[in-house]
Amino acid sequence: MKTKKGTILDVFFITFFIVAALAAIIIMYAIFNQFHAAFQTAGINGTELQMSTDALSAISNFNVLMLFVYIGSGMACVVSAFAVRTHPIFFGIFVIVQILLLALTPILQDVYYAVTAEPALNSSMAQFPVFTNIIDYLPYATLILSALVALVMFALPGP
Repeated sequence: MKTKKGTILDVFFITFFIVAALAAIIIMYAIFNQFHAAFQTAGINGTELQMSTDALSAISNFNVLMLFVYIGSGMACVVSAFAVRTHPIFFGIFVIVQILLLALTPILQDVYYAVTAEPALNSSMAQFPVFTNIIDYLPYATLILSALVALVMFALPGP
């Protein structure tokens, strides 16, 4: 992938990946939490209970880690956008795609909230307060990230 460069499509993929990863982590935490509760009610106090406790604490570490992944992915996208040489005439196309992306982010928010609104996941949501902040500010972060990519792509001289 020697031609991989930061574009508006990368902003879309980063946004989609973050929403999918946050939902998957919460679902994974809920599943491990149910295993942990089943081990406790069954009276299992051995290695299985310790392993489930360790798994829950490891998954809880993703709370802040996903914020760093999102920021790091955005920074990588902006830095790799320096390699894209575009003519300023394509700015109109970029703006149209950016508007479509910004119209898509509330839909991704709604999908995330629909997935996490399940009663089985309500207790798991309390373990990840940063996830709620990431999703709440997703349209703003997407706008800022796509504007930075546009600035870097179109501020450089074209081919």
